[in-house]
Amino acid sequence: MANVKITDLPAGTAIGGTELFESVQSSASVKLTATQIKTFVGNSLNITGGVLGSVTISNAVGEFDSITITAGAVPFNTITNRAYGSFLSTRDQTAVSANVTYFAAFDTAATFNAGVTVASSTNITFAAAGVYECSFNPQISNSDTNDHIAIFWLTKNGSTIANSATQVSVPKVADGGITFFEFNFQEQVAANDYLQVAWRVSNTALTIDYTASSGTVSAVPSITFIANRIG
Repeated sequence: MANVKITDLPAGTAIGGTELFESVQSSASVKLTATQIKTFVGNSLNITGGVLGSVTISNAVGEFDSITITAGAVPFNTITNRAYGSFLSTRDQTAVSANVTYFAAFDTAATFNAGVTVASSTNITFAAAGVYECSFNPQISNSDTNDHIAIFWLTKNGSTIANSATQVSVPKVADGGITFFEFNFQEQVAANDYLQVAWRVSNTALTIDYTASSGTVSAVPSITFIANRIG
């Protein structure tokens, strides 16, 4: 067969693995299949340095199945589908009746929030499906001369989330009359799902308490809620 330039060869079709390629092993010319070459190269790419502007991970034929970065950096602002929200309340929240469920309200949202909003003042709403790491922090005051119990838990789309309750004893006035706690959790949501912080008290002397700023001391929100998408 006469020599033909590569550019003059007919176009090939999708590689099936049995195609032959010439190589040299131990000074001898040998033939290798496309499958043998693929096995040697592997389907993973390890990056040990440099700065990546973007990374695409795909299982499509001809692309790597996974990319592992062992050094270097991925600029944080290039990561897509991030979502986060920060909310707080600047008012006291009271229970009209003991042992009745109420929902914590949030009247202030951070200006940098993305993909997480609050609706109807109580519904922390997620635009994108995913797994979110969340936390809420109430400050509870007690105006009575006896200790009383407050219970907080979570609901999703109006239904209680199992095993999400926390019970705290708020000391009487003589013992300080105030307590604070942080509750951390992870929850998987669908697009447009919403979470609420439900609460009830054993006595109406308990209040989710806002403390105004004083001099150089910052105000204390009655409750805060933070959400970050992690998956």
